[in-house]
Amino acid sequence: MDKVIQRALNHKPYFMVLLIAAFWFFTKNHHELISNYQAFLGLSIIALGALPSFIHLIKAEESRLIPLVPLHGLFYSITFGIPVFSEKINWFNSSTEAVNHSLMLTIVGLVMLYIGYYGARHFMPAFRPIRFSSHSRDDRRLFFSCIALFVISLLFEFFPLLVSIPSLNQIAAPTGSLSIGILFVLHITNRLQSWERTVFICITIFLILVKLASGLLAQPVFTLIFFSILYWQMRRKIPWLPVLLACSLTFMLQPVKDQFRHLTWYGESLNIGHYEKLKIFTEVGVKYYLAKSDEGSNIDFDSLSDRLAHISTFSVVVNDTPQSVPYWNGETYKNLFTSFIPRFLWQDKPREEYGLAFGHRYGFLDSDDDDTSVNMPWLPEFYANFGWKGVVFGMFFVGVLFRYFMIIYNNHDSVVDMVAGLTICFRLFYPESNLSMMLGGIATNTAFLFVLSRMLTIKHRDEVVLYER
Repeated sequence: MDKVIQRALNHKPYFMVLLIAAFWFFTKNHHELISNYQAFLGLSIIALGALPSFIHLIKAEESRLIPLVPLHGLFYSITFGIPVFSEKINWFNSSTEAVNHSLMLTIVGLVMLYIGYYGARHFMPAFRPIRFSSHSRDDRRLFFSCIALFVISLLFEFFPLLVSIPSLNQIAAPTGSLSIGILFVLHITNRLQSWERTVFICITIFLILVKLASGLLAQPVFTLIFFSILYWQMRRKIPWLPVLLACSLTFMLQPVKDQFRHLTWYGESLNIGHYEKLKIFTEVGVKYYLAKSDEGSNIDFDSLSDRLAHISTFSVVVNDTPQSVPYWNGETYKNLFTSFIPRFLWQDKPREEYGLAFGHRYGFLDSDDDDTSVNMPWLPEFYANFGWKGVVFGMFFVGVLFRYFMIIYNNHDSVVDMVAGLTICFRLFYPESNLSMMLGGIATNTAFLFVLSRMLTIKHRDEVVLYER
């Protein structure tokens, strides 16, 4: 590990050259719809978002942690910084002052996030990581148990009725992530037999295809990112294959995703099987790219630009609050301390439907649209509730909370412990839904995965180390 850190330190000049080159590229080539000042702010957001990744690489104590904050920072680079330089971005008639203010608040929010995260390690009590498993050495038993869990998680894909059962649908995602994650680690550490390796590869391909058939492009992409994080944690090398595959899926399928959804979500093909849906996705994609090829035009990535540009959402919130839309005054956080209660214990538990209310409140949806939900990332939510004070103190709170999570969920003692910790923290790296919705399942997922992990390893007490330190 020390060699990796030393190599990163030796390559520091290259990072500086890359930063200078990026500064020149974006400031020299930004389009005429934004000013030099806005280009500078956008580039600052990109650089600040990438900063935790650089720290994660050169700091030994940080490199051993789950890369939650590095990925969290990259989220802001990609969705709040880079879209500024796109000519396709829709600012929704936000004033120049509001755009500038939203960009500056993003910078302030990232600074407060880092102050909370990196500063908390100096005063946070010495909590011990949660020990999810009993550390089984029996790889064969672990393999078959994970296959069984994987099959159980797939039942939610093929039998939608299960999703409607209160609280039961919440265990599908962690069950699937834990099982496939453990299998992946066993695979890259050469702890699977040849036939088991073949089974793992087959079910992974099957999983990606099933998630593609859902029409939710983020699902297969996030699965590949999940694998990438595990690979990095184990090998300290960039997993180029899943990273490139995730990028390819995002860029190639995003332009045809809406047409596929229209055919399979609302049309006559509503109740067809996964195989038929994949055929439709393939046909739609082939027709789209053949048409582009015949026209000799470039691929249209307008939908991807709009999908990623959360900074434009933030600018609308800043532009309208509180001038035409009053502060929410904490309304979206009222379920934060009760969301961990299972619905089967609280039948009248309020539902998280702020995406719909947010869309109507700020004019993203038509008044008669009661079905569409608009993503409400944390920064716009902080401002919509408390203004700039919400951004400052909210992002600082998130930073401290993330440091706490890195202490209690970052356990490399066993395969099960490491994957369980990442399963719980993983969804937090992409904060495009309101805070209470994303944090609400942390406690219940922790309890569920603790019980599940103990069941996987209950008969074996031997200690197992993932890699030599």
